[in-house]
Amino acid sequence: MRFWGVIAILFCSVIYISCGGGSNNSPSTPTDPNAPQSVSGTISQDTTWQNNILITDHVIVSTGVTLTVMPGTTVQFKHYRGYQDPDNRLIMNVMGTIKAEGTQEAPIYFTSDAESPQNGDWSMIRLENSDDSVFRYCVVEFGQQGINVWDGAPIIDHCVIRWHNWEGLYFESFSQPTIQYTRIVENGYNGLAAEQFNTISMDYCEVWRSGTNGVHIDASTADIEHSLIHDNMANGLSMDNNSSLQVVQSTITENVHCGIGFGEGNNTLTVTAVATIDNGGEEICGEYTETASDENPVTQIDFGFEADQSSALGYIPGDQALDQYQYVYPDDATRSIRNKIGQGLGLTWSLAWDGEHIWTATLDGNVYELDPETGEVVSQFTTTMPQPWGMTYDGNHLWIVDFAEKRYAKFDPETGEELASYPSPDPIGGCKGIAWDGTALSIMGWTSPTIYRMALTGELISTIDLRHGGGGGLAWTGSNYWVPTGGRIAQYNTSGNRTGWIYAASEGTWDLTWDGQYLWASQRTNENWDDEKIFQLEVLELQ
Repeated sequence: MRFWGVIAILFCSVIYISCGGGSNNSPSTPTDPNAPQSVSGTISQDTTWQNNILITDHVIVSTGVTLTVMPGTTVQFKHYRGYQDPDNRLIMNVMGTIKAEGTQEAPIYFTSDAESPQNGDWSMIRLENSDDSVFRYCVVEFGQQGINVWDGAPIIDHCVIRWHNWEGLYFESFSQPTIQYTRIVENGYNGLAAEQFNTISMDYCEVWRSGTNGVHIDASTADIEHSLIHDNMANGLSMDNNSSLQVVQSTITENVHCGIGFGEGNNTLTVTAVATIDNGGEEICGEYTETASDENPVTQIDFGFEADQSSALGYIPGDQALDQYQYVYPDDATRSIRNKIGQGLGLTWSLAWDGEHIWTATLDGNVYELDPETGEVVSQFTTTMPQPWGMTYDGNHLWIVDFAEKRYAKFDPETGEELASYPSPDPIGGCKGIAWDGTALSIMGWTSPTIYRMALTGELISTIDLRHGGGGGLAWTGSNYWVPTGGRIAQYNTSGNRTGWIYAASEGTWDLTWDGQYLWASQRTNENWDDEKIFQLEVLELQ
């Protein structure tokens, strides 16, 4: 996920916070205790929120600091709808600890401030290295993503997570959450996703009407007990990239595809007293071990409270007829869209230009050579790479970098044969994006904005630190790099100095390539749409 530029403003008080203007960081005592208290900036000492809180700019909870949110508090994020000021879509970034513990009678709401809220009005609550955070009797709604956790171990108990563009709950990189008595409802992608070495514990949860899978486990381990997983638009539960899943006394029913689906790798599934009923595909779409039990799967759960329904969306985010969120952007002063190709390929994670055709790769490891005008498939081969995020052409061979396997490899474009493989230059954070600059392979880091220049034989030549951030894709023009960054695509010189930027053509830029005249960008648009996701862009004016 993305980082953002924030001017840190120190503020805090024991009960009420008021930062109105950017320079006002002193406590205040409001005359009306129900009036919203405006907050923004960095919280640098233990702080308590209660009553009505209005977040007007990004909030950072510093390392070692605890933010306590009292029962009955409503935390509203100032909403933003558009694309030209992506920093206005607000985020709460918790580097320390958040204790948001409501009660059955007085739940806590994290929501939009709009009179008629909609999905995507704000960004997310993001936890980084936060092991002691607690969300209890909380409702988190109307964001791009609900709660996003990196290397943390929060407790999520008696919560409702609903109406987000992407996942309701997302876990990355060694997170160990405990989730119980929680309803995950009508989120645009997976209800819950865990990617890259997480350990998930779910008990007495209900996940339904997700835009894709109810729960998706990727290179992770999950224990799901006493839960209801139903009416999701893909699989009820999904496993990928050598995951391990144990499901106990749960009911998985009426999901569009499999009750439990399998992806790449050696995935391990154990089920005990599990009912899979009336799913659209096979009930369990892979090998599994069943453990005998005298217990029965749950068929209903008492969650203890009902969230307010007065602003219910009435659709799953991403509904092409009803959703008003702006997933694809119009032409503007910085760039125009010349062409779009790739309909029917799904998410295209990589792009390369060979002088005549566009090459791309999808999440399942399929590599396609495309006619740049019509999008017609000229050739195709399949790799073993589960996450081919980044591709380039060196004049003779294709090079693909894989994020999950943390390696990059050379391929014969005629046969698809893998000819050589080398470890990613960042073996911990991984890399996403690769470009050939004529003398070396430039590989883009993921967790740090660093370009690694690598010899064709795998040795590190030099590094370039990008001073204004970026990552997740890379293109080389012959003199400059193009790099996605926070809703924009930035141009950098070889010293790592930004020389300008343009707006992206859609939400989410996966990879880039340059054909000598035009910039090509692989865009997310909406992950569930079967639309053209490869955009040919004419750069008009750098900002």
